[in-house]
Amino acid sequence: MDSLTDSELAVAAARLESNSQQWEQRFRNLFKNGFLRVPAAPGAELTLQIRPEYFAADPGVAVAQCLRHLQPALRRGGIACIDLSALPAAEFAAWLQEITTVPGVATDAAPIEGRLCFSLCIDHPCVSKFLQLRGCRTLGYPRLALRFSPDSIRQNRSAWRAIVATSHNDCRLHLVPGTVSPDSESRPEKTSCRSVMPFSLFETQPGVAPINLELDAGCARQGAGFRTQLAYCMRFADNLIDLQPWRLPIQHLDALLNRRVNIHIVGIGQMIAKAGDDPADFATLRGLQRWLCMVRRCLARASTRLAEKRGAYPAFGAPELLAGLAPRYGIAEATRLVRARSLRHRYALALSPFSFFPDELQDNQADLWINLLPALACADKITMFGDHRRTSLRLGSWSRVLQMAGAMA
Repeated sequence: MDSLTDSELAVAAARLESNSQQWEQRFRNLFKNGFLRVPAAPGAELTLQIRPEYFAADPGVAVAQCLRHLQPALRRGGIACIDLSALPAAEFAAWLQEITTVPGVATDAAPIEGRLCFSLCIDHPCVSKFLQLRGCRTLGYPRLALRFSPDSIRQNRSAWRAIVATSHNDCRLHLVPGTVSPDSESRPEKTSCRSVMPFSLFETQPGVAPINLELDAGCARQGAGFRTQLAYCMRFADNLIDLQPWRLPIQHLDALLNRRVNIHIVGIGQMIAKAGDDPADFATLRGLQRWLCMVRRCLARASTRLAEKRGAYPAFGAPELLAGLAPRYGIAEATRLVRARSLRHRYALALSPFSFFPDELQDNQADLWINLLPALACADKITMFGDHRRTSLRLGSWSRVLQMAGAMA
């Protein structure tokens, strides 16, 4: 699955349908005009967190096992993020020493170059030590992700401004807003373990297995044809989940339980610029919000229709919900309520603030397009996908984008 072309992906996904020829043509049409794009290695993102309580006796053994566990997946095109937020401040330097000098990694650096990312909560007292990992040749000069929240910004504004300035100049440092709301309204995932998806750049729990797709808003059809395209995209994503050779066993289990899908809507700013709408006009924002809410409803309805035919994702807990509602509403009404709320996928619509900027962005126009960022509230997931575009923003605009994304998350 890692090296398949768009045409081959369409053929593979259609094989899971009873009318494979018809669905193959439908899936091919999604790719035909550039509306649908699939990342080079779907399902390749890996997320882990080092928990020191399990390896208190010897940190070196823990690090060696972790990297040895990851290397086969990295050689197969995987991109891994390891969260270090659980490491205590008193032992942080010792753990970093083990991470950067673990035997066997230095002699095998080529396969993991550019494929490792480390994340840390920005509230951690050892952020300055963490930033030094960017220059680690042994680990292939890894990328770093700092997870932040509005509270962390308020508590230390001077440190925040310094980190924002550093990230503005260094594409290997990513700032990712922390999530406050649960992953799903129906069945929250409560966990203190968090990490960052290294490609999509959003905070989540370790070991998750999402499928990422990109939909170009500028290539979307109008009217009912667009809604049909969205339904086909959800069906394609659902089939793609079952086709993935997940790189870690924990990912395979998560895919079975949660069937996570991220439909990234890109090219929103380009769509608005092409239509000639003014990003500073409140009517443009309202129209964009209505359009994105319509997209979200269409994706949710497509997921519900698939759940009726193929079943809801197991972690949704439909049998437990039915058992809880039946005494109050009766079995018939409880079945109707659960069926109406059942989803095939844990979440669908993903938005990045960088999708709201047009391709040709003038230096003095960035603040106008920032006016559209409140529309991020329409998303199931807020990501920092495409944050390389920070170079087209001034430092002040970059800071505003980060703060608004953090507030929306």
